[in-house]
Amino acid sequence: MDIPVERARKFSELERLIEEGMADVKAGRIVPWDLKEFLRLAREQVNHLK
Repeated sequence: MDIPVERARKFSELERLIEEGMADVKAGRIVPWDLKEFLRLAREQVNHLK
């Protein structure tokens, strides 16, 4: 495939994904993510299975 055509295709896909992500933000489907809290919950679940 021609390099400029491939770049245009990738750019178009990137634009679509960014628009999708911004729609998620606007709709309130994005929440802050806390790694420490996630790991704490994961450990609780693992310990619960023991």
